[in-house]
Amino acid sequence: MSRLDAAANAVELYERRIPDPRRFRETVGTAYGAGRGGGHRVRAFGEMVALLWSDGNQAAAIRLEELWNELAETHSFASSAAYPIMLPG
Repeated sequence: MSRLDAAANAVELYERRIPDPRRFRETVGTAYGAGRGGGHRVRAFGEMVALLWSDGNQAAAIRLEELWNELAETHSFASSAAYPIMLPG
């Protein structure tokens, strides 16, 4: 099973606090190819989106969602993402 760690890969994917499309395709594409090896189904969980949102970088979180949507146009995978809920307190 191939796996990307959101926090560890964040530095590689971003330029000026916004996801870089080329780096995203290279990093996620490599993991996707490894996951598809042997006919396995690929599942992606958008943990990095939650990390960006929690860090106050909503623009980057939204851009990352857009990049995942673009990837879904040409690649088959199941995906989910989670955003933190801010509770009053």
